[in-house]
Amino acid sequence: GNRESSSGGPFFRDIQNQGDGAGSDQEVYNYMNSGHNQTEAYRLNVLHGPYALVFTTGAPPTLPIDFSWMGALGLTGWVPASGRGAVSGTATGIPAAFQGVVGFANATAQYWAVINPADGSYTCSGMKPGTYTATLYKGELAVATTSATVTAGATTPLNLTSAEPKPSVIFRIGDWDSTPAGLLNGDNIPQMHPSDVRNASWGPLTYTVGADSPAAFPAIQMRGANSPTTVNFSLASNQITTLTLRIGITCAYNSGRPSVVVNGHATTNPGASSQPNSRSFTIGTYRGNNALFTYSIPASSLVLGANTLTITPISGSSDLSPWLSAGWVYDSVELDGPIAAPVITYAGGSPLTVSGTATPFDTVALTLDASTPEGSTTASATGAWAITLGGALSAGLHSFTAVANDDNGHSGPASTAFVIDTSVTMPVITAAVGDTGTWTNGATTSDRVFTFVGTAGPNASVTLTRVGVGTIGTVTADGSGNWSFDYTSVSLPDGINSFYATASTGGANSASSPIFSLNLQGQPRISIVRYNPPQQVIPNTVGSVVFRMTFNTTVNNVTTSAFSVATTNTATGSVAGVSASNGTVFDITVNAISGTGDLKLILLPSNGITDGQGNPENGYTASQSYTLVVPTLGSGVWLQPASGGLWSNAVNWLNAVVADGAA
Repeated sequence: GNRESSSGGPFFRDIQNQGDGAGSDQEVYNYMNSGHNQTEAYRLNVLHGPYALVFTTGAPPTLPIDFSWMGALGLTGWVPASGRGAVSGTATGIPAAFQGVVGFANATAQYWAVINPADGSYTCSGMKPGTYTATLYKGELAVATTSATVTAGATTPLNLTSAEPKPSVIFRIGDWDSTPAGLLNGDNIPQMHPSDVRNASWGPLTYTVGADSPAAFPAIQMRGANSPTTVNFSLASNQITTLTLRIGITCAYNSGRPSVVVNGHATTNPGASSQPNSRSFTIGTYRGNNALFTYSIPASSLVLGANTLTITPISGSSDLSPWLSAGWVYDSVELDGPIAAPVITYAGGSPLTVSGTATPFDTVALTLDASTPEGSTTASATGAWAITLGGALSAGLHSFTAVANDDNGHSGPASTAFVIDTSVTMPVITAAVGDTGTWTNGATTSDRVFTFVGTAGPNASVTLTRVGVGTIGTVTADGSGNWSFDYTSVSLPDGINSFYATASTGGANSASSPIFSLNLQGQPRISIVRYNPPQQVIPNTVGSVVFRMTFNTTVNNVTTSAFSVATTNTATGSVAGVSASNGTVFDITVNAISGTGDLKLILLPSNGITDGQGNPENGYTASQSYTLVVPTLGSGVWLQPASGGLWSNAVNWLNAVVADGAA
């Protein structure tokens, strides 16, 4: 049947069928009044149905089923087709990525129609005469409402336009559609209890805006099972103002609602939303009563750069279990406020490319010399963007600015101007000299430490930048324009590592070199890492530490004289022992630890170690380091992953801060 006398609207779901999933055991249900998160009062004193149970070969039945013969039975409440009307029109403002639905409801009947995405048209027919509340839905989110009167034998025209608010957005997690679609375990809610082991871990989780996808954010927040949820986000200087946080939910249990803390500052706690008296999301539905919670975040609670938001359920009632605890299903979490100015981080290469960062998915428009448009692009999910210029620039000073626009038509301020002087020779990184060879741009190597070489204008000052890290050093080119930069004190991580160089002459900066990238894979020639203890920050009372040195081939003649200790500040230590003289893995003990500062192990250039063919091994300075601190008593975080660690041993505590036992 058409469910015209049921209650709950177009998105209400109840138990309709249940089977074992393999098709061998099928139980048939057709609930009408189960009370499973019932979102609307029952329609009483009206004819329910008709409904038909159709037996087929397994193929879907032919629809619509002809019930017209029932009109001659004299059923109370029967309304024949001739006594019904229709509503038809167009709906606008629903984004193409979402299904549009028009719903109708009054005390005696409910109907709905899906909008044709091609032209926005819809028709809802077979309606009982009367006046209805008409609602336009984006997905399952109500975005407009009005009334419509249906007359028997006639079609009422009704056009609808979305009135969804479109504020300027700093970040949004999940789409506004009144479903948890796209969030962690969101698709599993109709199929699995939250405790089902097939779900991904609910947390508690930390979500970083610009780094994590919405699929990393929990679809359900439960006070007893996965709270709090932490959101890390960054703000630009123009965003340190009063902001609005909006949290949308699709249902809630046990009067759960969000309590929000920003950088340690609590916001005003809201009252509970109105929800059905039901076990909610633990019975296989995310559909309840949509609710929106809005929080004003003052500028005094915000900081430039990294900010932290925590969301925790509160309730006036106690919980029955971790899974039957106060909570809700998320629709979306959105922080509204000014759009940040993009940041230009690079201008160089040939053809000249300008790139930088912006709010993820913003549109970035680039302008040359304050007047010439140079194109636009969309920032990626991580906020990265790049625009390549169509032609060469004349010699001399040039500036670039960028402006970001969001998908709601809001613009932010222009970026700080990025100035280059094309009359200064663009430098080039020509090669990276590693442990085992010399590598050009795009090479794949197992080396991890490098000296970079290249060219620039004669006697130019050359600054090296590591993408994602920042400036790593400056060197001066010789009279022929050749330069070399020693970066062997740093062991680079696996994967793509990228660099570029910028030259400066007489205070003017060149365009940057083309990006130089290396793909680091495989076991490096050598690595030296912290072994015991494994954490970086340790108390200076630890006595001794052990570094582990690993070669990718068997070596000989390893002795304590092959090593020295490099320190900063007042830190000291001395090499005391080596676990073996031959092999591939060696544990080197450093004792007499004292002072504060950094301490790392150095493999000396003339170390006496040889490989299997008798070739001498080069030195190595890219060891991991320990940071020595004075042990402090206070509120610490326990790091020991196994039982047996002593409470009094500062090595077991984050930053060597031993908890005082009070909490």
